[in-house]
Amino acid sequence: MVDAVLDGHAPMSDFYVYPLVALYRHHVELQLKHIIILAQKLLGKVPRRELGHDLMKFWETARPLIEQALPDEPRQEHDLVQEYLKTIERMPYDFGRYPVDIEGRWVKVPHEFETINLKTLKQAIGRLPYFLGGVSNYMDELESHRDWQ
Repeated sequence: MVDAVLDGHAPMSDFYVYPLVALYRHHVELQLKHIIILAQKLLGKVPRRELGHDLMKFWETARPLIEQALPDEPRQEHDLVQEYLKTIERMPYDFGRYPVDIEGRWVKVPHEFETINLKTLKQAIGRLPYFLGGVSNYMDELESHRDWQ
């Protein structure tokens, strides 16, 4: 959808931007939850399902697990991941999903997100799912080979 808007095949509209941001945020949340479970399994721990929607809490759980489960992998991206997550976390959870929050109050667009450049969003924060997906896929692969031993 982002590419369609950027290529001129779909009209540029706030109608697209805010739901896309919400979907993107949810995708990142699910990736982090998956990584936590995979890392726990690789480390021989009982996998524990994470609840809630706090991306920074999930990263604070996932980061040391990643570093323990993949000790030989480079870590230079981890600080950048944390900065991207801090940016996303400043967006209210209901941002772009619902017109009102759980208490019935209108969800307001934070001032810093009144204008979102889709191209910048795609280029900057769009790298995050690729990193998290790579970590997840690598852990999946390691776990599948453990079963063969």
